Amino acid sequence: MKPDDSISAELGPHLEAGEAADIDLVAARLQAAHPIPRAAFRASLRARLSKLPADRIWPKARLRAHVAAYAAASSLLFAVAALGLADIGPLAP
Repeated sequence: MKPDDSISAELGPHLEAGEAADIDLVAARLQAAHPIPRAAFRASLRARLSKLPADRIWPKARLRAHVAAYAAASSLLFAVAALGLADIGPLAP
């Protein structure tokens, strides 16, 4: 792991040198011990996914409806948050 690529570098200047080194050691151990699924599991998963019926895949129209619904819900939540920040909404202090 390069010094500029370390986990402790992402945490900024809030760490002491000893803590940064400890965090980098733990990060290196976790990356080295990252488990890779067995080949038999990967083959089994691939077989199960390839056998899924075609109707399980969302058609474009249904996907567009879901995207539109999520966009509308998030817009509503942003509007409520903006009203709260303006001290006039249902969440105003």
